[in-house]
This record gives sequence, C-alpha cells and structure tokens, in this order.
Amino acid sequence: MGQQLKTSQATLLKFSIPVGLLLFCFVFLYFRYPLILRMRDFQLQAEQFQIKADAIRQKYTSHSPHETLLKLPVNEKNGQYYRFDEHLGEVRFTPEQPSGTPPTIVQSDVGFSFNEQRPTAFNFTGPHFSIHQGVLQLTTREEEYLVSEGDLALGWQKIGEIEFRIKVRGAENTPQSGREARFVWSKHTLAELKAMTHITITDPASVPSKMIHRNKMAWIKVSIKADDTFNLYRVNIQSAFTHHFNYGDKLRTFLFLPSNIPGDQVEIDFIRFVPKREKYSQAPYGQTYEVIDGEMRAVTYCNTPSELDYSVTIPTNSPRLKFGLGILENDDPVRFSVSISANTGHQEIFTEVVETNQNWRSFGLDLSAWANQKVSVIFRTDSEHNVAFWSNPLLFGSPPENFNVIVILEDALRADHLSTYGYHRLTSPIKDQCAQDGVVFEYAFSQATKTRPSCPSLMTSMYPTATGVWSPSDVLDNRYLTLAEIMRSQGFETVSFIQNGNAGPVVGLHQGFSQLFDNKIMKAKPQNIYGDLVFQWLQEHQAQNFFMYLHLIDPHGIYDPPPPFDTWYQEEGPGKTEVAVNHLRHDPAWMQKPTVEGRRLLYDGEIRHNDFHLEKFLAKLKSLNLLHNTLLIFVSDHGEHLGEHGFWEHCPPAYIQVLRTQLIMVYPKLFPRGLHVNQPVQLLDIMPTILDVAGITTRDLSLQGDSLVTLVQDQRPDYWQKRFIFCDEVMSYAGGRNKEDPEIWASVFFRDWHILRSREVPDMHVFNYVDDQQENNPLSCFMLDIFLKTYVTSFMRSIKESNMRVWRSIATDIESQVIHHDPEVTEHLKSLGYIN
Repeated sequence: MGQQLKTSQATLLKFSIPVGLLLFCFVFLYFRYPLILRMRDFQLQAEQFQIKADAIRQKYTSHSPHETLLKLPVNEKNGQYYRFDEHLGEVRFTPEQPSGTPPTIVQSDVGFSFNEQRPTAFNFTGPHFSIHQGVLQLTTREEEYLVSEGDLALGWQKIGEIEFRIKVRGAENTPQSGREARFVWSKHTLAELKAMTHITITDPASVPSKMIHRNKMAWIKVSIKADDTFNLYRVNIQSAFTHHFNYGDKLRTFLFLPSNIPGDQVEIDFIRFVPKREKYSQAPYGQTYEVIDGEMRAVTYCNTPSELDYSVTIPTNSPRLKFGLGILENDDPVRFSVSISANTGHQEIFTEVVETNQNWRSFGLDLSAWANQKVSVIFRTDSEHNVAFWSNPLLFGSPPENFNVIVILEDALRADHLSTYGYHRLTSPIKDQCAQDGVVFEYAFSQATKTRPSCPSLMTSMYPTATGVWSPSDVLDNRYLTLAEIMRSQGFETVSFIQNGNAGPVVGLHQGFSQLFDNKIMKAKPQNIYGDLVFQWLQEHQAQNFFMYLHLIDPHGIYDPPPPFDTWYQEEGPGKTEVAVNHLRHDPAWMQKPTVEGRRLLYDGEIRHNDFHLEKFLAKLKSLNLLHNTLLIFVSDHGEHLGEHGFWEHCPPAYIQVLRTQLIMVYPKLFPRGLHVNQPVQLLDIMPTILDVAGITTRDLSLQGDSLVTLVQDQRPDYWQKRFIFCDEVMSYAGGRNKEDPEIWASVFFRDWHILRSREVPDMHVFNYVDDQQENNPLSCFMLDIFLKTYVTSFMRSIKESNMRVWRSIATDIESQVIHHDPEVTEHLKSLGYIN
C-alpha cells in the first residue's frame, strides 16, 4: 500500500511539474503578451525605418539635391514668374572692354608669410622661434605678441576678413578648451602710440596690455583648436573695425597672439587680410549673399561696367519687375539702369545712381506694356571698377491662387507651459483662440535639445546626424536643400526675421531666403518681431505668395519679462526652493536669490509677453486680407528644463521637458478646426507638410519626415500609430564625428514609450510619457531590460551610422572645412549662454 502511494505521488509529481510550468507560462504570457507584441512591432518598424534611411542616402549619392530642385514642375499657385538669378547660365554678359579682354577686377593681397631669407614680416618678442619651409614655429609665452613692422597704412573699409592657418599642440597639463588667438590693431603706429601715451615701448609685447585700456588699440578673440593639425580660420573683421575706426582711417599697427596658453607649440603658415572684393574676383558676375546695414539679401553681382541681357516672356496678368540695389564700395558711384528691348524698339525704363553702401534700395516696375511678349530685359551697371548688386531680381504676374506660409518659432518654449496644452496659468490666450481654428499636435518632439542642430533639421527635414550640425561651431553645408530654397524656386518670396544667430547665416540657414534680418536688427523683444519692420515687409509683398520665418528668442533665458508680464512673479512671490544664481543663462541682473518657483514664474511671464504681441500681428494679417490664405504654424526649436530631474535650460539629457515642443497649424481651408492630435509627431514633419499643402511634389526630394496632412485627415491610422520618432543627442558626442563613437546617445518615441539613452543618465530608461508626463517613473521588467540593452542599442547605432553616411555623401569637404568666426555673432551667442 505504501509503495503504491509512493508511486502515485511520483506520478502526480511527474505530471504536475510540466503542468505547473505550462500554467506559469500561460499566466506570464497572458500578462506579458502586450509587451511582447509591442517589442515585435518595434522591430518591424525599426526595419522600415532603416530601409527609409538607406533610401535617403541612395538619393543623395545618386544625384545632387539641387538638380532635383530644377526638375520640379511649375507651382500652380504662383503662375508665371522668372527669377533672374536662377538663369545666370542663360544670360548674355557684355563687359565694357575690348573683345576677349576680361573686365577689370581690382584685387589686393596683403598679409604675412614666412621664409628663411627674410626672417619674418613681424617683429617677434620671444626668443623661441624658427622658420622651416615657410612655417613660423614658436613656443607661446604669456602676453607675447607678433607685431607688424612699420606703418601698414591699410584701408580698413576694403578688408572683409582676416585669414590665418595655424597648428597648435597643447602643452602638457594644460586645458583642452578655452584656447584663444587674439588680434589687436590700431589706427596709430607704434611710434605715435609711444608719443601719445608717454609709455616707453622697449618690448612690443607690452603694447596690448598698456594700450587697450587707454582706448588706443582694439582687439578680438578667436577660439582655436589644439589638435596638432593645421586649421584654416576666417574671421569676419568688418564689424569689429566699424566700432573702432572712422571713415578714412587707416589700419597702421597689427598684433597677433596665436595662443593664450603659455607653453603651447604653435606653427603659423600665414596670416592674410582678405579684401571684400576677393570673392567677386573669380568671375565677372554671379550669385551670392551680401549684407548691407544688417540685412542679408540674395544678389546677382556684377563687376562694373557690365550688362546682363535676359531673354524672357513677360507674364500676362499684371506683370511687375522687382529688384533691389546695392554697391560694395563707397568711393565709386554706380549708375544702374534697366532697359526693355522688344519688336517695338528699345526703351530704358529705369535709372538710379547709388553712391553709398550704407543701405539697400528697393524698386518695382510695371511691365504691363509688354504683357505676354518675348523681350530682352537688360540690367546695366556703370562705374569705373566697383561691384554692383542686383538683389532678388524677379519678374512675376498676379498669382492664380493666394497662398502663404508663416512659421513662428518661439525659442526654448515647452508645450506643457502653454494654456493651449492645458497649463494651469493663462499663458497663451491669443494662441488658444488660434488653436480653435486649427490643429494642436499634443506630442510634437524636437530632433535635438539645442537651437544649433535643431533648426537645420527643421529646415531640411533631416536628422542632426545627417546634417552634420552637431556642435556650436558646425555649419550646414550649402549642398543641402532647405525649405526656403524649395519655396523660393517655386515662386514664393522668402524672408527670415530672427532673434537667435543660431538660426541664421552663422549656421548656414540663410540659404534660400531672398531677405534675412538678423538679431542685430531684430534685437530681443517680441514687439520687434511683431512690429513695424515685419509689417512693412508684409505690406510691400501682399501681392505675392510668400514664405515667412519668424524666430523669437523668448522665452529663452535670461527669464526677465517686463511689467505687467511679471505679475505672476510679483503676486506669488519668489518661492522657497533656492538655487545657485546664474546671470549668464537664467537670472536677470536684479535677481540675487533665485528659486525654482521664481524662475518658472518669470519663464511663464515671457510666454505671456510673446502671446500679447501676437495679437497685433494677427490683426495686421487680417487687415491686409492675408490671414485666411495663410498656413500659420506655431512651433518651438526645443523645450526647457526648469529644475526637473535637477537640470536647467536645454541641454542633455533629453527628457520630455526639453524635447516636447508646441506645434499648432492653422489653415481652415484644409485642416479641421479645433482638432487635437495625440499621435507623436516631430519637427522633421513640418517641411514635408508645408510642401504638401503648397502643392509641391516631394517624391524625388530627400526628406526624413512625413507630411502630416494624412494624419490630420485621419488616413493611414495604423502607420501613424506605430511610426517612430527619433531624436539625436548630438551635443553629447560632437567631438567624435570623424571616428567610431563607442556610445550612442538618442531618444526614440514609439507609441506611448519614450526610450532615453543619454550620456548624462546611467542606463537606458523607458517612460510612458502619456501617463507620466514629468518622466519620474521609468518602466522596468526583465524582458524589457534585455530588449533595450540588445536590440534597441543596436538600432540606435545603425540609424546614427546611416545618417552619418548621408552627411559624408553630401558635405563637400568635411576634413578641411574652414573654421569661420564672427565676433559680433560670438558676443550674441555669449549673451544667450551658448558660449562660456
């Protein structure tokens, strides 16, 4: 009996173990099946994502983006138009010299090079230097400068840049950052400085420190690399000269400190003053961008005297010819004229003499007398040897359909501090009204945490690792195709008004804009963006279809709203959670004891300040009858840490606070009113959406985002529900672009997951950003952790590598890019906290 019982128990045990295992597996799978499906969906979408990324790379490898641009069909909204600068290959150019003789182009090439026969064009104060094969080699000492000999007597107005090529090898135990080269100059000779200040100049190295503080010399600093590699630097010196010289002054003394770190080993190939005229010496005419009085314009330049003759057909419906005028140098007036040559004869229809390069002049001519005729339009410039600029010459008729696009970007604005997105303070009442007429995207994410990489992605619909703009010194290569370039080529007038230099020429985002007004003109107040200069432009261009980009700097730090927009701070008090004062990035000068609560209240006040002035802008659009024909887009370049997780401003780690942005689109002709979209979207989607609504074919364009039109119209719901959002944390590995990086930092948004992998946060985290909107509680389980550490890491790496292949295939010469520096832009970026 006992033996039988033992046998029965053994049999029961034998079957109960597998049954128990099956039951365990059933329960486990029952509760984990949704997670398994989610991970499987992730893998399937990752494969599709990789296929699309590879297709983008193939497009850029097989043909030039600009070749694709020329093949786009004529835009039906704009009708007949002719951009003269796009047809320079067809123009008949007539220089006023005998046949076969090129036009006179005045050049100068003043600088300093080194050879063994003549030791140097400089006096050098230190004994530790030598010259080998034309390269000056030295070891830096504190405040030891190279000093020019004699009287240079250079006309500063004609100098555009200083160019120098140096190699720096840092001394041991010296910092890797903070290196500077310094330029010092004066309109006085050393002998005159000595006589004026009664300083005994026995050592030229003492000149800068003794003279600068007496306003006898001026100086600028340029950040340099200590990478033991020759680097070529170009410094825009014109603005610095303007502050310290009067018209007619000469640059007489010049000093150069190649590194401010004593003990550095420096090799100098050359130092050269680059004349402004140099870039116009390569061809008698061409297309470029030129800045006059702070306003940049796309121009056709001509070395004078000369004539440009275009054969065109004048539009039928109310044809007009618009253009602007400017000149390079003041000492040679230029006579501009426009003539029409037709079957009925030759007629000069415009003439103007420009004597100064202090401002642009704009004109519009009625060509109705030649409507629908094929004629020659002749642009003539006459002077002795100047360079003349025809800015944005355009022939157009009334558009068949009125359609405009205005993108309004508010820097560092996070969505969850807008009342439009449910915030408890009424920070955006005017925008709330706009949202009632448009679409609010509840979860829109930036591709980067900083303006410098984010805006190029917005304007190209490409990830930062694909644009190559990762760090504060990177510039978008001119081979990339921007939204403004496409819109301009399709007949839209394009204009940019920016208050952050990181959204302009310094990062390569002037490409495609007919006019660009930068932070020197727009300053830092919202009433300047929503003000007279913009209103005047709208009034002058209301007869044309246009694309306008407005970039407001607020609520970017420093947080300091003017009264009465500081009311919340004044009424609720500064708060109790004190933080260290930071006058560079967050706190106004009057703030001595900042708090978490106080900073947030001031940040909210800046949002309300922006919104207040928006009302005046919308009223202007309405008064010009533009509002109902305009696609209006409100967006941010990134969000802002406001003390969450112990972080401030918009740096990595890329928690939702710094990636989630506003995105509101208003265009009642196409988009439903009052719609709130919950599927995650990204800034890369803005460019394809604009092109889609504008009726511009995108099939052959290389875009990594998607048009949101089908999402808004509730088409392809499964695609939108499962689509990836990928965000680069490029600022964390900006220095490793030319080598394989051991780590990959990025964020992926998939359904309601935010997968975060950051250099600033240990381990990889997953948040349910819908339920946990402050991202305080990361999800965790064994299966998910294994999945993240294996597949997701591999996926992030493959996307980054694929994007970098796109970048390498586009950028013209990655390894030898010139390092550009503009002291005025540098000071602006310092004021914003981008540069320490």
